[in-house]
Amino acid sequence: MADTAKQLEKLIETLDEYIAQAKAGMNKNHQQIEGMRAELTERGFGEALDEVEGVVEITGHHGQALGRLTMAGMVRGELLKILEQTK
Repeated sequence: MADTAKQLEKLIETLDEYIAQAKAGMNKNHQQIEGMRAELTERGFGEALDEVEGVVEITGHHGQALGRLTMAGMVRGELLKILEQTK
């Protein structure tokens, strides 16, 4: 049982690291996007920017879903390993 607890703790630590990395990346990306948006609006591309942002938003949602699916698959695989060891 102690081995199972250690495995679960390790899995949680790994997930915490992934979450921290994702948050840091999102913050950096947000800053870059805001800078680009301001520059393009200043140059007179505001209307076109609105249309492009719609496409980017849809693409972003697709990427988020793919990321969640990948993470869920990884966690499921690790949980199956732990379950198998307890049998």
